[in-house]
Amino acid sequence: MTISRALDPPLTPPQSRPQWARLASLADSTPSLQALLKSTQPRGNLRWEACGITLDAQHQQLEAEVLHALNDLARACDLPGQLQAMAAGNIVNQTEQRAALHMSLRGPVNGPWGSEIGKAVHAARETMLRMAQTLHDQRMIGARGLGLNTVVNIGIGGSDTGPRLLVDALGAKGCGPSVVFLSVPDAQHVEQTLAGLDPHRTLV
Repeated sequence: MTISRALDPPLTPPQSRPQWARLASLADSTPSLQALLKSTQPRGNLRWEACGITLDAQHQQLEAEVLHALNDLARACDLPGQLQAMAAGNIVNQTEQRAALHMSLRGPVNGPWGSEIGKAVHAARETMLRMAQTLHDQRMIGARGLGLNTVVNIGIGGSDTGPRLLVDALGAKGCGPSVVFLSVPDAQHVEQTLAGLDPHRTLV
């Protein structure tokens, strides 16, 4: 798999740009939330509708001038170009000298990142889905020949809240494996969470 070269020259920190200073000055003049809630003055330029969804920021500490200043900063930092570079598979993570291919995980095979990356991503997704279906059907066998019926998810931050969200949204009781979560390195929490689990039928 070929990854394009890094962007050149190195990125300028946004804090060093004059557009950042403009935003900082606007932050000092932001109206209080209490004043906004009491105001009867319409702020229609802070209300948007798209795809049947309405975003109403009329009573938020947000001003149209701030949005314009944010757009100015984004253009000064070449945010559109950076997004295109990320989608194309260029190395945009300067610290790790890596591409950021998150978009390809949800995109088509022939996306802007190229068919080579797209095919690799879709092949990995199919492998993952087959594994998940095998586990869901309790056809995944442990070391002692027993079907695995419990999953222990170990993670903090997004590695905990993301899987919890999916289980809460999609997990039907009595369907598929049980899922428990370890999110803090606390001995009591670990002991209580793992109590009663059969290690021969548990996937960690």
